[in-house]
Amino acid sequence: MKNAFFYQGRIGVRPIADLDIMASLSYAYADEKPNGYVDDEYGIELDLTATYKITNNLSYMLGAGYLWTGDYFKYNSNANKIDDNFMVINKLTLTF
Repeated sequence: MKNAFFYQGRIGVRPIADLDIMASLSYAYADEKPNGYVDDEYGIELDLTATYKITNNLSYMLGAGYLWTGDYFKYNSNANKIDDNFMVINKLTLTF
């Protein structure tokens, strides 16, 4: 990521031996707002993941993220429409 200040806070818990839950909150804004841009804020993102250890070498992870998109992406006009974004991640990991 270029031209950005990026801040992130993370917290995790392990309610049982085989389950890890993690949450992170991130905020980013442009170091130098380009000429003509409406704002310098990239946005705020919240991520949640849960990883379950099935066996010693097999784990399953499920995650979700939501981005409240900042006005930086409106470029040079407040009339430009932008949407918030989300994603869901599903991952099975085998290590050997």
